[in-house]
Amino acid sequence: MSLTAFRTLGRSGLIVSPLALGTMTFGTPRWGAPDDVSHAIFDAYVDAGGNFIDTADVYSGGRSEEMIGGYIADRGLRDQLVLATKFAFHGREPGNVNAADNGRKNIHRALEGSLRRLRTDYIDLYWMHVWDRVTPVEEVLQSLGDLVRAGKIRYFGFSNVPAWYAATAATLATAHAIPGPIALQLEYSLVERAIEREHLPPPARAASASAPGARSPAAFSPANIAARARAKAPPAMAGSTATIPSGTRCSPSATGACSTLCGRWPRRWAARRRRSPSPGPRRSRTSYRPSWAPASPRSCTTTWPRWRLTSPPHSSRRWTRAARSTRPTPTLSSRTR
Repeated sequence: MSLTAFRTLGRSGLIVSPLALGTMTFGTPRWGAPDDVSHAIFDAYVDAGGNFIDTADVYSGGRSEEMIGGYIADRGLRDQLVLATKFAFHGREPGNVNAADNGRKNIHRALEGSLRRLRTDYIDLYWMHVWDRVTPVEEVLQSLGDLVRAGKIRYFGFSNVPAWYAATAATLATAHAIPGPIALQLEYSLVERAIEREHLPPPARAASASAPGARSPAAFSPANIAARARAKAPPAMAGSTATIPSGTRCSPSATGACSTLCGRWPRRWAARRRRSPSPGPRRSRTSYRPSWAPASPRSCTTTWPRWRLTSPPHSSRRWTRAARSTRPTPTLSSRTR
């Protein structure tokens, strides 16, 4: 795969290489790459046409960011490269309980430290490294959106979050017209394939093999996840002859009638009369149904409209809507023998 086969990242205008350079091993000679090897790896990636550099404030205790910032400054590549870093893990400040997680205070603290180590005044893509299960998604969106508007970050994304969290954030951002996440960074390999069950739709599974070992974050967009969730929702079955499993609750429509068929309609009422509120704004009026009138299914929580029987009970029955201005008592037409 050529590193110059550029593509946009998610639903944004940010153009990146198909493979990003991860720098978690930079600055860790004991188990990673020594400084000279790290520099050679960086030069080889950039010379091959790559422009997407990924690091984090927790990598090597910040040493990785310092090395990347030095490499970029030495070659004058800041405007050419897309620089991404992350926040959320503890900043190694003993006694500071706000030096971690997704809160607004830690986001600003972590960003200022990353900008200083990377020798830059803005971050192209700011990742939330991990979900802390505590901070409300509204606070995260507002905090990162404020940083986008302030010009300190250009875009932001999520890493290691469940699909429902990403979809919630994308939906809130769209509804309120505020900056939202443009991509997800998730673990994906031949061993770890959990995202196929939660984040990826079935048609995209075949395409996932194009990136061996790890999936490029450019392939995931929380807005796309939210749209797919809406597309998979079952449509309303008003007027349809299909049935849904018993026990499923009906959803009310604007007319007060059920918008789904529960599969157990019609049922005869018991011999006694039953009272239920009539649809419409006048909730004080009630409609009385005779023993042969159709009833809503037991699983239905909505109110059926008023009906008038236009044929004898023993013949083929026809039911028509009764006008709202008329009394709800059903009437019988003359019998035909």
